[in-house]
Amino acid sequence: LALRDMFISDMNIQIEVCPMGHLEPAQSYDQICPFPLEYDADGPYAGTGPFDLPNFSFFVPEDLLNQAVQWWTQNKGPYSMLTHPNSGCQDWDHGTWPLRAGPEMTLNVPQGLACCHSGPSGCTCYVALFIPINYSDSGDTYCIYSDADSGAMSVIECDIEDSPATSLFTTTNYTSNFSQMESFLSYPREDRCVAPSTATCEEGAPLALMSCTEGDDAALNTTRLSYNVGLSMITIDACAGLCVAVDSTTNNLIVAACGSE
Repeated sequence: LALRDMFISDMNIQIEVCPMGHLEPAQSYDQICPFPLEYDADGPYAGTGPFDLPNFSFFVPEDLLNQAVQWWTQNKGPYSMLTHPNSGCQDWDHGTWPLRAGPEMTLNVPQGLACCHSGPSGCTCYVALFIPINYSDSGDTYCIYSDADSGAMSVIECDIEDSPATSLFTTTNYTSNFSQMESFLSYPREDRCVAPSTATCEEGAPLALMSCTEGDDAALNTTRLSYNVGLSMITIDACAGLCVAVDSTTNNLIVAACGSE
Protein backbone atom coordinates (compact mmCIF):
# COMPACT_ATOMS: atom_id res chain seq x y z
CA LEU A 1 0.00 0.00 0.00
CA ALA A 2 3.00 2.30 0.44
CA LEU A 3 3.62 1.98 -3.31
CA ARG A 4 0.02 2.93 -3.99
CA ASP A 5 0.40 6.02 -1.79
CA MET A 6 3.63 6.97 -3.57
CA PHE A 7 1.93 6.80 -6.98
CA ILE A 8 -0.91 9.00 -5.71
CA SER A 9 1.61 11.55 -4.44
CA ASP A 10 3.91 11.52 -7.48
CA MET A 11 1.01 11.83 -9.93
CA ASN A 12 -0.65 14.51 -7.77
CA ILE A 13 -3.93 12.61 -7.68
CA GLN A 14 -6.56 14.69 -5.86
CA ILE A 15 -9.53 12.33 -6.18
CA GLU A 16 -10.03 10.07 -3.14
CA VAL A 17 -12.01 7.44 -5.00
CA CYS A 18 -13.17 7.04 -8.60
CA PRO A 19 -16.73 8.28 -9.21
CA MET A 20 -17.35 5.41 -11.63
CA GLY A 21 -17.33 1.64 -11.26
CA HIS A 22 -14.53 -0.68 -12.35
CA LEU A 23 -16.36 -1.77 -15.46
CA GLU A 24 -17.39 1.65 -16.75
CA PRO A 25 -15.35 2.84 -19.77
CA ALA A 26 -15.74 6.50 -18.63
CA GLN A 27 -14.40 7.84 -21.91
CA SER A 28 -15.01 11.47 -20.93
CA TYR A 29 -13.27 11.27 -17.52
CA ASP A 30 -9.86 12.97 -17.74
CA GLN A 31 -8.18 12.30 -14.36
CA ILE A 32 -6.37 9.41 -12.73
CA CYS A 33 -8.34 8.13 -9.76
CA PRO A 34 -8.04 5.17 -7.36
CA PHE A 35 -10.70 2.49 -7.09
CA PRO A 36 -11.72 1.44 -3.56
CA LEU A 37 -9.57 -1.12 -1.80
CA GLU A 38 -11.47 -4.39 -1.69
CA TYR A 39 -9.56 -6.26 0.96
CA ASP A 40 -8.43 -5.85 4.55
CA ALA A 41 -4.66 -5.39 4.53
CA ASP A 42 -4.51 -6.66 8.13
CA GLY A 43 -6.43 -9.88 7.53
CA PRO A 44 -6.50 -12.93 5.27
CA TYR A 45 -7.55 -12.36 1.66
CA ALA A 46 -10.05 -14.60 -0.09
CA GLY A 47 -9.54 -14.08 -3.81
CA THR A 48 -12.64 -12.79 -5.57
CA GLY A 49 -13.34 -11.32 -8.97
CA PRO A 50 -10.77 -11.73 -11.75
CA PHE A 51 -7.75 -11.57 -9.41
CA ASP A 52 -6.83 -14.34 -6.96
CA LEU A 53 -4.37 -12.20 -4.99
CA PRO A 54 -4.61 -8.91 -3.04
CA ASN A 55 -4.48 -6.00 -5.46
CA PHE A 56 -5.35 -2.35 -5.98
CA SER A 57 -6.23 -0.49 -9.13
CA PHE A 58 -6.56 2.92 -10.77
CA PHE A 59 -8.50 4.40 -13.63
CA VAL A 60 -6.11 6.08 -16.09
CA PRO A 61 -7.35 8.26 -18.99
CA GLU A 62 -5.79 7.64 -22.37
CA ASP A 63 -3.66 10.81 -22.47
CA LEU A 64 -1.97 9.89 -19.15
CA LEU A 65 -1.56 6.18 -19.88
CA ASN A 66 2.09 6.27 -21.05
CA GLN A 67 3.14 8.33 -18.03
CA ALA A 68 1.35 6.00 -15.60
CA VAL A 69 2.67 2.79 -17.19
CA GLN A 70 6.22 4.18 -17.20
CA TRP A 71 5.93 5.06 -13.49
CA TRP A 72 4.73 1.58 -12.52
CA THR A 73 7.29 -0.16 -14.74
CA GLN A 74 10.09 1.73 -12.98
CA ASN A 75 8.71 1.50 -9.43
CA LYS A 76 6.71 -1.72 -9.11
CA GLY A 77 9.61 -3.67 -7.61
CA PRO A 78 8.84 -7.41 -7.19
CA TYR A 79 5.11 -6.99 -7.79
CA SER A 80 3.01 -7.88 -10.80
CA MET A 81 1.45 -5.16 -12.92
CA LEU A 82 -1.47 -5.53 -15.30
CA THR A 83 -2.74 -2.72 -17.53
CA HIS A 84 -6.00 -3.52 -19.28
CA PRO A 85 -8.41 -1.59 -21.50
CA ASN A 86 -12.01 -1.04 -20.47
CA SER A 87 -13.79 -1.44 -23.78
CA GLY A 88 -16.89 -3.16 -22.42
CA CYS A 89 -15.73 -6.59 -23.66
CA GLN A 90 -14.55 -7.78 -20.25
CA ASP A 91 -13.31 -11.29 -21.07
CA TRP A 92 -10.93 -9.87 -23.70
CA ASP A 93 -10.11 -6.73 -21.68
CA HIS A 94 -8.81 -8.86 -18.79
CA GLY A 95 -7.75 -12.11 -20.46
CA THR A 96 -6.40 -11.32 -23.94
CA TRP A 97 -5.55 -7.65 -24.33
CA PRO A 98 -3.72 -6.61 -21.10
CA LEU A 99 -0.14 -5.40 -20.89
CA ARG A 100 1.67 -7.43 -18.18
CA ALA A 101 4.91 -6.91 -16.30
CA GLY A 102 6.54 -8.72 -13.38
CA PRO A 103 5.78 -12.19 -12.02
CA GLU A 104 3.01 -14.09 -13.78
CA MET A 105 -0.42 -13.27 -12.38
CA THR A 106 -3.14 -15.92 -12.46
CA LEU A 107 -6.47 -14.49 -13.57
CA ASN A 108 -9.89 -15.93 -12.79
CA VAL A 109 -11.36 -15.17 -16.22
CA PRO A 110 -14.15 -15.42 -17.26
CA GLN A 111 -15.53 -16.87 -14.00
CA GLY A 112 -14.43 -13.90 -11.92
CA LEU A 113 -16.14 -11.30 -14.10
CA ALA A 114 -19.73 -10.40 -13.31
CA CYS A 115 -20.95 -9.04 -16.63
CA CYS A 116 -20.25 -7.72 -20.15
CA HIS A 117 -18.27 -10.84 -21.01
CA SER A 118 -18.49 -10.50 -24.79
CA GLY A 119 -19.46 -6.84 -24.94
CA PRO A 120 -20.69 -5.10 -26.95
CA SER A 121 -18.24 -2.22 -26.87
CA GLY A 122 -19.32 0.30 -24.23
CA CYS A 123 -21.17 -2.30 -22.12
CA THR A 124 -21.29 -1.35 -18.42
CA CYS A 125 -22.72 -2.82 -15.25
CA TYR A 126 -23.09 -2.17 -11.53
CA VAL A 127 -24.19 -4.16 -8.48
CA ALA A 128 -26.91 -2.54 -6.37
CA LEU A 129 -29.49 -3.10 -3.71
CA PHE A 130 -32.97 -1.67 -4.36
CA ILE A 131 -35.23 -0.14 -1.68
CA PRO A 132 -38.90 0.30 -2.70
CA ILE A 133 -40.02 3.93 -2.40
CA ASN A 134 -43.25 3.04 -0.59
CA TYR A 135 -41.19 1.38 2.18
CA SER A 136 -38.57 4.11 2.55
CA ASP A 137 -40.45 5.95 5.32
CA SER A 138 -41.48 2.90 7.32
CA GLY A 139 -38.72 3.25 9.93
CA ASP A 140 -37.13 -0.06 8.94
CA THR A 141 -35.17 -0.80 5.79
CA TYR A 142 -36.70 -3.13 3.22
CA CYS A 143 -35.03 -4.44 0.09
CA ILE A 144 -36.05 -6.25 -3.04
CA TYR A 145 -35.29 -9.94 -2.55
CA SER A 146 -35.03 -12.98 -4.83
CA ASP A 147 -35.65 -16.50 -3.58
CA ALA A 148 -32.65 -18.54 -4.68
CA ASP A 149 -34.70 -21.73 -5.14
CA SER A 150 -38.08 -20.67 -6.55
CA GLY A 151 -36.94 -17.45 -8.23
CA ALA A 152 -39.87 -15.55 -6.66
CA MET A 153 -39.38 -11.81 -6.09
CA SER A 154 -40.57 -9.99 -2.98
CA VAL A 155 -39.62 -7.37 -0.37
CA ILE A 156 -37.98 -8.26 2.94
CA GLU A 157 -36.44 -6.36 5.85
CA CYS A 158 -32.69 -6.05 5.31
CA ASP A 159 -29.49 -4.57 6.66
CA ILE A 160 -27.88 -2.22 4.13
CA GLU A 161 -24.45 -2.64 5.74
CA ASP A 162 -24.65 -6.44 5.55
CA SER A 163 -27.11 -7.15 2.77
CA PRO A 164 -27.47 -10.79 1.68
CA ALA A 165 -26.56 -11.72 -1.88
CA THR A 166 -30.24 -12.50 -2.46
CA SER A 167 -30.90 -8.73 -2.25
CA LEU A 168 -28.14 -7.73 -4.67
CA PHE A 169 -28.67 -7.36 -8.40
CA THR A 170 -26.30 -6.75 -11.29
CA THR A 171 -27.70 -4.25 -13.78
CA THR A 172 -26.01 -4.59 -17.15
CA ASN A 173 -26.37 -1.87 -19.77
CA TYR A 174 -25.54 -3.56 -23.07
CA THR A 175 -26.63 -0.60 -25.19
CA SER A 176 -28.52 2.64 -24.61
CA ASN A 177 -31.84 0.80 -25.01
CA PHE A 178 -31.09 -2.73 -23.78
CA SER A 179 -30.50 -3.36 -20.05
CA GLN A 180 -31.10 -6.36 -17.82
CA MET A 181 -31.14 -6.96 -14.06
CA GLU A 182 -29.59 -10.25 -13.03
CA SER A 183 -29.59 -11.80 -9.58
CA PHE A 184 -26.14 -11.41 -8.02
CA LEU A 185 -26.49 -15.07 -7.05
CA SER A 186 -26.25 -15.82 -10.78
CA TYR A 187 -22.57 -14.80 -10.62
CA PRO A 188 -20.83 -16.07 -12.58
CA ARG A 189 -23.08 -16.56 -15.59
CA GLU A 190 -26.02 -18.66 -14.47
CA ASP A 191 -28.53 -16.76 -16.57
CA ARG A 192 -31.22 -15.58 -14.11
CA CYS A 193 -32.75 -12.18 -14.88
CA VAL A 194 -35.63 -10.31 -13.25
CA ALA A 195 -38.72 -10.34 -15.50
CA PRO A 196 -42.51 -10.82 -15.43
CA SER A 197 -43.07 -14.54 -14.78
CA THR A 198 -45.64 -14.61 -17.58
CA ALA A 199 -43.13 -13.13 -20.08
CA THR A 200 -45.90 -10.67 -21.04
CA CYS A 201 -46.84 -7.04 -20.33
CA GLU A 202 -49.74 -8.06 -18.10
CA GLU A 203 -50.42 -5.69 -15.19
CA GLY A 204 -50.48 -7.57 -11.89
CA ALA A 205 -48.21 -10.35 -13.16
CA PRO A 206 -45.63 -11.42 -10.54
CA LEU A 207 -41.94 -10.83 -11.09
CA ALA A 208 -39.53 -13.77 -10.97
CA LEU A 209 -36.03 -14.80 -11.96
CA MET A 210 -36.30 -15.95 -15.57
CA SER A 211 -33.86 -17.01 -18.25
CA CYS A 212 -31.93 -13.94 -19.43
CA THR A 213 -32.37 -15.12 -23.02
CA GLU A 214 -36.16 -15.46 -22.71
CA GLY A 215 -37.65 -13.91 -25.82
CA ASP A 216 -34.34 -12.97 -27.46
CA ASP A 217 -35.70 -13.99 -30.85
CA ALA A 218 -39.08 -12.34 -30.33
CA ALA A 219 -40.17 -8.73 -30.73
CA LEU A 220 -41.00 -8.61 -27.00
CA ASN A 221 -38.20 -9.32 -24.52
CA THR A 222 -39.60 -8.78 -21.03
CA THR A 223 -36.18 -9.33 -19.41
CA ARG A 224 -35.32 -5.77 -20.47
CA LEU A 225 -35.37 -3.82 -17.19
CA SER A 226 -33.59 -0.65 -16.07
CA TYR A 227 -33.64 1.79 -13.17
CA ASN A 228 -35.27 5.13 -14.00
CA VAL A 229 -33.77 7.85 -11.79
CA GLY A 230 -36.55 10.34 -12.52
CA LEU A 231 -39.28 7.90 -11.50
CA SER A 232 -37.23 6.22 -8.75
CA MET A 233 -38.62 2.98 -10.14
CA ILE A 234 -37.46 -0.03 -12.13
CA THR A 235 -39.02 0.15 -15.58
CA ILE A 236 -39.95 -2.81 -17.76
CA ASP A 237 -38.50 -1.39 -20.94
CA ALA A 238 -40.31 -3.76 -23.29
CA CYS A 239 -43.66 -2.68 -21.83
CA ALA A 240 -44.43 1.01 -22.34
CA GLY A 241 -45.59 2.72 -19.14
CA LEU A 242 -45.10 -0.33 -16.92
CA CYS A 243 -42.78 -0.63 -13.94
CA VAL A 244 -41.96 -2.90 -11.02
CA ALA A 245 -44.11 -2.30 -7.91
CA VAL A 246 -44.87 -4.04 -4.61
CA ASP A 247 -48.18 -5.76 -3.93
CA SER A 248 -49.07 -4.29 -0.52
CA THR A 249 -51.02 -7.43 0.42
CA THR A 250 -48.39 -10.07 -0.33
CA ASN A 251 -45.15 -8.02 -0.46
CA ASN A 252 -44.44 -9.68 -3.80
CA LEU A 253 -43.13 -7.73 -6.78
CA ILE A 254 -45.63 -7.26 -9.59
CA VAL A 255 -46.02 -5.46 -12.91
CA ALA A 256 -47.85 -2.14 -12.47
CA ALA A 257 -48.29 1.24 -14.12
CA CYS A 258 -45.29 3.50 -13.54
CA GLY A 259 -46.00 5.90 -10.68
CA SER A 260 -48.10 3.43 -8.69
CA GLU A 261 -46.86 2.14 -5.35
